[in-house]
Amino acid sequence: MEEIPKILRSDDFRQLMRDDLDFRQIKHKSILKKEQKFTDGMTQLMLNVIDKWQNHSRYSDIWNATKLSRDFQRQVCSTDQKSFCDVLERNGFVIDHQFFQPTAARKGETKAVFVPPEKIRKAQQYIRRWHLSHGNNGNQKFEVDWNQTFDFRGVPIPSRIRINTSVFSEFLESAELIEDESLSRRWNLQLRLIGAIENDGWLEQNYWVSPFGRLYGRGLSSLQSCPKVLLKQFLNEGAWELDVDTALQSILFQQLQKRTKREIHYPSIEEYMRNKKAIREEIADSLGVDSGVVKQQFTAIGFGMRRSTKKFLNKENGSLQNPTLTENFGGSELLAENFKRIGFVKSYWEELYDLTNRLTKAVRKENPLWMSSKEERFSGKKQIMTYLFFQGEAEILRSICRQVGQHLILPKHDAVVIRRRISS
Repeated sequence: MEEIPKILRSDDFRQLMRDDLDFRQIKHKSILKKEQKFTDGMTQLMLNVIDKWQNHSRYSDIWNATKLSRDFQRQVCSTDQKSFCDVLERNGFVIDHQFFQPTAARKGETKAVFVPPEKIRKAQQYIRRWHLSHGNNGNQKFEVDWNQTFDFRGVPIPSRIRINTSVFSEFLESAELIEDESLSRRWNLQLRLIGAIENDGWLEQNYWVSPFGRLYGRGLSSLQSCPKVLLKQFLNEGAWELDVDTALQSILFQQLQKRTKREIHYPSIEEYMRNKKAIREEIADSLGVDSGVVKQQFTAIGFGMRRSTKKFLNKENGSLQNPTLTENFGGSELLAENFKRIGFVKSYWEELYDLTNRLTKAVRKENPLWMSSKEERFSGKKQIMTYLFFQGEAEILRSICRQVGQHLILPKHDAVVIRRRISS
């Protein structure tokens, strides 16, 4: 979880967050310390709503919902979690007390909590007053520190970047946005910029490589995980995003070609690899949907999406749920069925099914160390395909990073941000 910024750990801010008590009336130090911890716990939950790792599976589409795990409650108060929950509810937080213990058949699920938007609005106003009172226009320089790098399996990646924080002043002077989505986006921006301002514009890029081989940036200081709309405001005009072709179909096809002694052709897959944009746009027009949705469906097919379109009973929480194919079309079973009936989709799906089956058999025959490792246990078809795709994607990304050298600012999964324009 994110560390609470210094300015949100002040007694003034704590008082602003509490509707149920006056800190000045507390005379006993032990009680004061306990109430401060409770309030900091409230603030931590406010930070967690923009941390994707804290999203609650039951409420993934609700921006102000987050997990309320037992471990988190113990961190706030090791012996009196009930009092902490009472404080939350007295201050407008709504708790869904339902939780599930993990079993052999399903994952566990924590309680959920909904952070009141009004608390976030108050926090935004507090940050605004704090910033304006300091009269600081912020750092306007953009720098990449190559003295501190992260080793991405043989390729150095800069792990310290200085951003333009002067946009914060412009942001604070802009018109108030009150819609929930805008509130969430502005909260995200404010929290990211607080840390940068406190460090004269410098942001630590805390990378880690997952067992599947993908490079991830962690924390609010991560520019890799920063929404595009915010990233553009942080970086000066001298930065460009270079798209990297890491198509799943292409990577899996190449992986199979490496492992077979005879040439194999998949006409629909090869056609998609040559003209994917035109194909997606044609299908999108025929269905009356955005081409991005069609792209999402083709990617999901590669990861083993099932062809079912009807709701099913989720055994983990007992609720009816749309399968991925239908959910990607906003829950429209009709659109999902029409997508399945398209001739090109049918042939592409059959070919990819054959490709992934052949590739899974070939990998299992090789029995590589990564598949039999006790730590990873990548034995299922979907896991094997995901592993091969992420490994191929990472290798392409490392190759691009080597080529651009110290023009690199940061890598993403399917792009790199660089300091000079690359001619096409």
